[in-house]
Amino acid sequence: MTTSATEKSTTTAATATAQSAGADAGAPATARTAR
Repeated sequence: MTTSATEKSTTTAATATAQSAGADAGAPATARTAR
């Protein structure tokens, strides 16, 4: 099964969403570092 691959994609998407939320909250430096 490719469960781990699916989880990885979901985690990546969740991380990207969290970074966008952080940038909107005024933490662009954190989002930039995570990338």
